[in-house]
Amino acid sequence: MNALDWLSASLCVSQIDVERELDTIEPLAGSKLRLRSALDQDTPCGFPAQTVTRWQTLEDLSIRFYEVEQSLECLANVPVYMRRFPYRSSGISRSAYLQYHYENWLNETYILETRFVRFAGHIKKAFARDPLAREVSLAADAGTQIIKGGLAAAKEVRGEHVHETRTFDRDILMLGTWERSKVRNPAFPYDVEKEFRRVRRAKAAELTELNALIFETVLAACGPLKDELVIENERWPVFRTPASTPV
Repeated sequence: MNALDWLSASLCVSQIDVERELDTIEPLAGSKLRLRSALDQDTPCGFPAQTVTRWQTLEDLSIRFYEVEQSLECLANVPVYMRRFPYRSSGISRSAYLQYHYENWLNETYILETRFVRFAGHIKKAFARDPLAREVSLAADAGTQIIKGGLAAAKEVRGEHVHETRTFDRDILMLGTWERSKVRNPAFPYDVEKEFRRVRRAKAAELTELNALIFETVLAACGPLKDELVIENERWPVFRTPASTPV
């Protein structure tokens, strides 16, 4: 498994183990805690405080890490969407369709960076009073720097004022010009559909290649955290919780 898989599996397994421990005290205790957490309600009395704290830490970090994984999935989906165009009779132009997904991909790179930085920040906060606080903090900072450095190019393309100006790809922009020319003059001499297929294939291939680089960046960023926080055993990896020794 890679570092991303190690973190994902250890968080999942550790949370299940804690919920099973709580279920021995009260049936479905884990489910009840998740519901109360979702509704922002207080934790019920009657459960060991240390166990509940472990559960809360794992629940929070699991959600933050799932958000990172979800962003990776969203980035991977964009080239798939680009390779299909189901709106030929809906009035949506081909260039607008590609532009929409291109901008979504750029925005998702920002979301991915934000989510990873937030995940790393939650880890530092959770371990602030742990004997390994310094080591965990250094690992979180290292991961954050790797993510920011790896996604710097996407940030430059997207620009700091992404909500004020639009980011255009030259091929998509030219395709839009061809489309409008064809509408104004049906005798326009160039094959718009053929150009659309070319641009669609090129952009999908380009984003697929960039996604592979981003995935490798995330793996590298997860590496230091995995080394400090994942305990490998003969059964399943376990996520180290603050000031506790997982069993």
